[in-house]
Amino acid sequence: MRSFVLLAALILLPIVTNAQSTDALQTFERAVADSRQGEHRKALQGFETTLSVIERDHASDAFFAKVHYNAGVSLYHLDRTFESAAHLEKALSYAKSRHAKAYYLLGLIGLEWNDLSLAERALRNSAALDNRNGETWYDLSRVYVAQNQPEKAKRAFDKAIKNGAVTFQAENGRAIVAMLIEK
Repeated sequence: MRSFVLLAALILLPIVTNAQSTDALQTFERAVADSRQGEHRKALQGFETTLSVIERDHASDAFFAKVHYNAGVSLYHLDRTFESAAHLEKALSYAKSRHAKAYYLLGLIGLEWNDLSLAERALRNSAALDNRNGETWYDLSRVYVAQNQPEKAKRAFDKAIKNGAVTFQAENGRAIVAMLIEK
């Protein structure tokens, strides 16, 4: 009798676990869709529900990283930057520090907090993982301007423009830094 119960449990366990994982994935996908539509409060609830389910299901680190990153994005849009930063740090932990977008958003939070050390560290890490993101280079150049490092700012502005951040602010910022260097 015991072996029958054990066999039944072993047969049903993957079905139950798979159903929970499917629920988590569907909840996550709905939350991402809500986030893309600007419904960040609703999205955050979905991400929190997903986290509850995947903690119970022992999901992969990669999935934990995705959910924490997206929760951080929604919290950022809700101006809850402290909580956002905590989720981004968790995403980085689960991703073993290999998440350029999490570093980028953490860098923006550092800029908003006027924590130039955090902003520089996070944006440099983002650029190291994805050196072709012009926006990362542009925001890193803003850090260097604030730190009064015009040579580094100019190099970062140049990389920003080279990698597609051709905005009035990037071009204007590069010109201003070039004038500061010439003095």
